[in-house]
Amino acid sequence: MNRTPFAPFWTSLMTLTPSAMLLTTPTTPPMTMPNLPMIVSRLGEFGQSIWPVFWLPVLLWTVAAILTEGVLRLLPTLPALVRYRIRQTVLAALPAGVVGTWLIESPFTTAPLPTVSALNPAHITLPTLTVSPEVSVELSAYAVLGVVTVVAIGAALMQLTRLGIEMGRLYRFSWHSMRAPRSGRLMQRLSTLARQARISRYAIPVYASDGDVPMLLPGRPPRIVLPSWMLDGEVTDRRLDMALTHELVHLDRYDDYAALFEQVIAAIAAGLPMVRFLVRQIEVDREAACDARVLDVLRCRRGAYARLLTDVATKSPSVPAVALSESTSSLEQRLRMMTHHSLFSPSPRLLRTLSFSLLIVLVTSIIACSTESSDGEVTAPDANDKTEQQAPPTSSSPSDSDVFVKVDTPPKLLGGIAALQGEIKYPKEAAEKGIEGRVFVQFVVTKTGEISDAEVVRSLSPELDAQAIKAVRSMTFEPGRDRGEAVPVKMTLPITYRLDDDAS
Repeated sequence: MNRTPFAPFWTSLMTLTPSAMLLTTPTTPPMTMPNLPMIVSRLGEFGQSIWPVFWLPVLLWTVAAILTEGVLRLLPTLPALVRYRIRQTVLAALPAGVVGTWLIESPFTTAPLPTVSALNPAHITLPTLTVSPEVSVELSAYAVLGVVTVVAIGAALMQLTRLGIEMGRLYRFSWHSMRAPRSGRLMQRLSTLARQARISRYAIPVYASDGDVPMLLPGRPPRIVLPSWMLDGEVTDRRLDMALTHELVHLDRYDDYAALFEQVIAAIAAGLPMVRFLVRQIEVDREAACDARVLDVLRCRRGAYARLLTDVATKSPSVPAVALSESTSSLEQRLRMMTHHSLFSPSPRLLRTLSFSLLIVLVTSIIACSTESSDGEVTAPDANDKTEQQAPPTSSSPSDSDVFVKVDTPPKLLGGIAALQGEIKYPKEAAEKGIEGRVFVQFVVTKTGEISDAEVVRSLSPELDAQAIKAVRSMTFEPGRDRGEAVPVKMTLPITYRLDDDAS
């Protein structure tokens, strides 16, 4: 199986892109229907190579995420912060598992196939026999997977472009809408609340004339943005403390960077429904965990804090999507979770240890199951394993000491290479899988011109190897001669399996 997942993709992309065709072959006519089998075969090759290093880890991660979500649903009283960290860990296991699997399955960790130079150069080598399948278009499962992968890559590029546009909006918003407060009163209040909540991370308080909801913007230093209506006397100092403390808790937990990381993963995995679901649940847990911390730090009444959240929810947020702002869509869930507020509050060190342990377990399980499944697939037989490839010896088979590798008159194939074209067929299974390449078969031409001791010395796949052995056993030679006498001669036949319709 091809361990290089991206080389077939770029080959297919060069085939599918009209501009690339014009740059490489200016005189080539536009793509016609005979090119379709080649495109389908390239997609099948790409799908086959991308399955063990991407889709299989994604499938295993999806199963683990669904099981974790089921356990969380069975524990509704679990603190919001614990749920938040567990879901964050599960989401982070997706890119870590895919990257880890690709590194293990990459071509740098697998032994290369023997090259022509590794074969005995003294053997007499016949001209290469090229075999191509009949022109037909049959979508295999790997070809469909290749199409799905190309569509997923396109969707990811679109979402990453949208994310870049939102980052540009955030940059313009930072320069045109945000203003520093006219007095140092807001900064003093923020410092007092930070000491009370034991938060050491520094942030700059600003207000925005165009913003309607409080938000936290990442940067150096980060900025806590308050809408102008909160600073114009519409809210009391107590309610302002609640809003500032909520953003300080986000700041202390580095939720600004965590939210940006989640947005990037959601953009790359745009075609995975479980990722979108998990990101939405993480947003709810993040706000609920901050709500619980505000209630603990300020010792305020839940009703007063709930009324502040309701007032914020009535505003229409016009901030960029990448900003960590108040989410109004999850207000009902947050109010319900505040009602069932848990008294259990795990320490940050214990929570980090549990999260890291869970991440290690998930990533290790994904990598182990992916590599075990790919190793268990049907692969090409080893060149040294001759139990199925070697022809049964006969009484007339010469011994190794009698076999010549260099003679005055080499054996002559009756009918030539062209006579073998009708004897060997491209296996349908190999064509559907997009397998192509070269098989080298060594054999001995006996004194009578018969074939003996045929074996594959460079393997490709069981189906293609079997066809190569079958072709060799059907050959008939005029025996080779040395000093005028018929002698057994060892020879090599390269057979190229090619899926291109223009193969000769």
